[in-house]
Amino acid sequence: MPAEHFLKRAWWAALAYSVAFKYVVLEFFGKRLKKNGGVKAYPKQNGKEAVVTGGSRGIGLEIVNNLLQCGYNVIIGSSSSKENRNNLEQSLQKKYPGCTVEVWHLNLASLKSVKNFAELYLSRKEAIHLLINNAGIMFVPQEITEDGYEKHFAVNYLGHCLLTQLLLPTLDKSGSKICKSRIINCSSCIHYVGNTDINNFQHWQYYSKYKAYIQSKLAQVMFTYSLQDYFNKKHTNVCVNSVHPGVVNTELMNSVLLIPSLGPLLFKSAKEGAETATYTALSAEMEGVGGKYLEECKIVNSSKISQIDSVQKELWKYTWNALRAWMAENDFLFSVST
Repeated sequence: MPAEHFLKRAWWAALAYSVAFKYVVLEFFGKRLKKNGGVKAYPKQNGKEAVVTGGSRGIGLEIVNNLLQCGYNVIIGSSSSKENRNNLEQSLQKKYPGCTVEVWHLNLASLKSVKNFAELYLSRKEAIHLLINNAGIMFVPQEITEDGYEKHFAVNYLGHCLLTQLLLPTLDKSGSKICKSRIINCSSCIHYVGNTDINNFQHWQYYSKYKAYIQSKLAQVMFTYSLQDYFNKKHTNVCVNSVHPGVVNTELMNSVLLIPSLGPLLFKSAKEGAETATYTALSAEMEGVGGKYLEECKIVNSSKISQIDSVQKELWKYTWNALRAWMAENDFLFSVST
C-alpha cells in the first residue's frame, strides 16, 4: 500500500472516531441530566401505513414498536433470512393484534431488490403516510455491488433514494396540505466530517471504509435538503427530514469496539436511539416541517458543507442519472434528473 494511501485512510479513521467520541461524551452526560426518561407520548394514528427499512432489529425495530403502539400498520424491509422475517412478523402481530405488520425481503445493495419491494408494496397497498429510511451498514470491507456501486453508498444512500422515488407518488396522494406524509432519513453526526468530493463517493482512487461511511451519511443529509426543495417548488403533500439517532449500542457499533461489553455503559440503547426518528415521524410539532436535520428531538444545523447549494445540486444530478435505468420516463422525479 502506498504511504500516501495509508495516511489518508488513517486520517479518515481518526476523523470518524473523534466525532464519535465527542458525541459519546455529550450523549453520556446528557442522558444522565434528562429529567424525563422514556419515549414521548404521541396521538393515535390508527389505520395509517408506514414503511421502515432495517426495521427487524436495533433502532429500526424500536421505531417499528413505537409506530405500532400508535396504531400504524407497518411494512418492514429486511435483509434477514426468511425464517427470521417470519418469526419477527408473528411476534409483532401477536404483540399488536390491532395493527397489521409484515416483514418483506429488501436488499438495499441491489437496485433490482429495491424496485421489486416497491412494486410489491404498490400492488398490495393503496396508501403510505410514512417512510423511514433507517437501514444501513457501517465500516464494512470494500465491496462493489451487482450494480457497480461501493456498498456503503449503495445501501445507505442510493437504494434509499430509489425506494423514495418509487413510493413518492403514493406518499403525495396519501398526504394533504394539513397532514403531510413524512419521510425520515436516518443519517449520522459523522456527516460533519464529510467533504465535497462528489466524484470520489465511489472511492476508486483508494478505499477507506471510514470515508465510505462518512460520505454516505453526508449524502443522505444533502439529499434531504434537495428533495424538500423539490417538494416546495412542486407543492407536494410530503415533507422530508434527516436525523441523527445518537451513538447507539447496536450490532453495528459493537462490530467496531475493542471491548463490546463497554457498549451498554457508554452508548445509547436502541430504544433511546429511536426517539428522534419517532419524534420526527409522529410529533404534531413536526407537521409540515421539512428540510431539517435533527438531533435529540431538536432541529440543529447540519455541517456547512451539507448546506452548499452547488454541492447539493451536483449530488442530486449524479443520483438521478445513476438511477435513470430504474425509472420510467413518467416517474415522479425523472424530469429533474436531466
